[in-house]
Amino acid sequence: MGIETETAIKAAESLADWSKWVVTLQTAAIAAVPYILGTGEDKKIAWQNFDYSLKISLCFYLVSILAGTIVLGNVPIALTKLANGQNTRFNVHDEEANPFGWLGAKVWHFSGIEHFFFFAGTIMLIIHLWNKN
Repeated sequence: MGIETETAIKAAESLADWSKWVVTLQTAAIAAVPYILGTGEDKKIAWQNFDYSLKISLCFYLVSILAGTIVLGNVPIALTKLANGQNTRFNVHDEEANPFGWLGAKVWHFSGIEHFFFFAGTIMLIIHLWNKN
C-alpha cells in the first residue's frame, strides 16, 4: 500500500465516522420529540399536534439519515476496493454510490444531501424551539 492508498483509507474511515455521528445526532433529536412537545394528557404524540417547523425538521432529518445510510453502506465497498488494490485512492467525486450507480449518482451526492438536510433540519428545529417560547 502506498501513501496515497493509506490516505484514501483514512479519508474513507473519516467520512464513515462523521456520517455515523450525524446520523446518531439526528436520531437523538427525533427521539427527543416527546420532550420537545412536553408531557401531559393534552399533549398526545400525533402528527396533527406538530407545527410546520417541527414536521419539516423531522422530514429533513429522515432524508438526511437515509442519505447517510447510503454513504455508510458505500464506505466498506470503497475500503474493500482499496485493500484489494482495485483502487489506489478514495475520491467521493469518483466513487459510484451503490445501488444508485446506474443513475450516475456518486457518494459525494449523498454526502452533500446528508449534510444539507442535517443543517436545514437543525435550523427548522431551532425555529420550532424559538417559536415555542
